[in-house]
Amino acid sequence: MKRVVLFVMLMFVSITLAFAAPETKGIGSQDVSGKPEVFCKVIKEPDPLLLGGWKCVHHGYDMKLHKYTDQPAEYWLVKYGNQYGLYFYRVKADTKPYKGWRECTINGTAITSRTGFSITVKDGEVYYNWGGDKPTKMTRIESN
Repeated sequence: MKRVVLFVMLMFVSITLAFAAPETKGIGSQDVSGKPEVFCKVIKEPDPLLLGGWKCVHHGYDMKLHKYTDQPAEYWLVKYGNQYGLYFYRVKADTKPYKGWRECTINGTAITSRTGFSITVKDGEVYYNWGGDKPTKMTRIESN
């Protein structure tokens, strides 16, 4: 009898793990290859530090959940001809990931979006900003 109970418990754990949601994947090389779907408005050429891929886990206040949550965020800024495209990825605690090309404005050391995020360079570091939250330092994505 103990073997049957143990077997059933093992099967339950195995099945649960097999159907668990896969870990959310960030930006992949297939996402940023080819021509961007939309391009950024450029007021001033971007600081070279902004180019390429950057990521962070932003600890911000979620208005819907009324609590602080950790929200992974990534972006990849590419130059296509003489234009720039920004691929953005963000995961909120209670929703599916936001992922895709975004219309942004580039003004030297700052990238801003109408959706509420901004990315800035300060003292040689890149920061992600969301609303009134404290900016989060980003790290370079090593490989695409």
